Amino acid sequence: MLAEDGKRQTSPDFYTRWRNALRELGVKKYDLEVATDQTATGAKGHDQQVRGYQTLATLMQQGHGGFSPQFVSDMTDDMISAEKKGAHIWNLYGKFDRKSGGGWFANDPVDATLGVMSRNPTGAAHYLDPGTPAGKERFDYLLGHGDGSRDWNVANTTRWGGPGGNVEYDAGRVLDGDDRNGLSAALTAAATGTDPSRGPHLSPTSHSEANDRVFNRALDVLAQQGDDMPAALRDSMATAMSNHGHEVYGAMGRVNQHYAGLDQHQVLEVTKQVSRSEHSYGMLTEGMHHSMVAGFYDVSRNPEDTLSSAGYAVGFMEQARYLALKGDQHDFTWDKTWSYHTLGAPVTLIPGIGDAAQRGVDAVTTAWIMDEQHRQAEKLTGDSQATYDHRRGELNALADQWYAANASWADSHPGYSAREGDGIYKQIAGWANDGNVSARGLAGAQ
Repeated sequence: MLAEDGKRQTSPDFYTRWRNALRELGVKKYDLEVATDQTATGAKGHDQQVRGYQTLATLMQQGHGGFSPQFVSDMTDDMISAEKKGAHIWNLYGKFDRKSGGGWFANDPVDATLGVMSRNPTGAAHYLDPGTPAGKERFDYLLGHGDGSRDWNVANTTRWGGPGGNVEYDAGRVLDGDDRNGLSAALTAAATGTDPSRGPHLSPTSHSEANDRVFNRALDVLAQQGDDMPAALRDSMATAMSNHGHEVYGAMGRVNQHYAGLDQHQVLEVTKQVSRSEHSYGMLTEGMHHSMVAGFYDVSRNPEDTLSSAGYAVGFMEQARYLALKGDQHDFTWDKTWSYHTLGAPVTLIPGIGDAAQRGVDAVTTAWIMDEQHRQAEKLTGDSQATYDHRRGELNALADQWYAANASWADSHPGYSAREGDGIYKQIAGWANDGNVSARGLAGAQ
């Protein structure tokens, strides 16, 4: 039996019996108005019933208390086991997403319990840890693509046809309106060690070995999926890449793969997929600004190298954005008025310069948003313009922040003055264009 806080009582035998009974009740069908009210009388689905696990997941996601990670893990495993035995057992007619007002009901109980799981990042990391056989099996099932992976089409649809258009036909299964919301939250928690319900952590934080394994596996698996990477995971990966900013920035801002740490091809591909959504692209860019500005204060590196890395990374991201928007996977959120606003996520404090770094990130991100607003009406017809022409304000702001951190060194080295249009501004512009060319080569684009 469970206590009010969702934790197991001391009798493992009782819990085992209770869980076995729930496995039977979880797949049984029950009447529920929220399901029958989705369709008109006489229409397909008007007499549909829900499964026990769907009502349990609904109660769990509405709960305010903490459930034990083991309990949430067990329930998720049992739901996955049930759907593997009976294909499409959760499928219902109608809309159960937040936009339509039905998001409170967990029509996809697996996704719902993953969302509950995200409230405990340690539990989420353990559940999806590819370093264990069970974790790898779960990870590949939930985030994989193709044979052996989960079928996320949990919504039944219909169409009208026949004589007079009065015959209702089944039109196949489609993604839910809230597709993978829970998985996205669980992946964020597992990869970053932070609770996504408390806002995105776009600056680097400390990670467990499990966090690192989840992140690296996600980067690998989703890069292989390419354009098939689910749109619902873009925000999650933007957050995870930002939170692992030191490593990601190292891959974006290095010329030599040997020193990059992460696989640059994987980083470019996932950056490209993230960039298909304006908001996700904005989150990743803001996150990288945290790592760039923090890098300017890294005394273990030569000052000129920290400037070149920032320029190189901006060029890298610009090429990823170009690749994302030029193909047939165009996301039309980009066609609307530029709406991304800085999330203001705090910089991980660097002893002695925390406030300066925070102000620096804010200044750079504001300059970048102004760049975006200036070019929002342009149509992407080619890659003929240099990166500096597109991101002049951002690059100049980065150069200013670099100079603020390295003025003494800059003033004693030719070519690194802060004179307008010269010195550091020419340096970072050149590196940005070089980073763009290098990323183009990684992508095989000519």
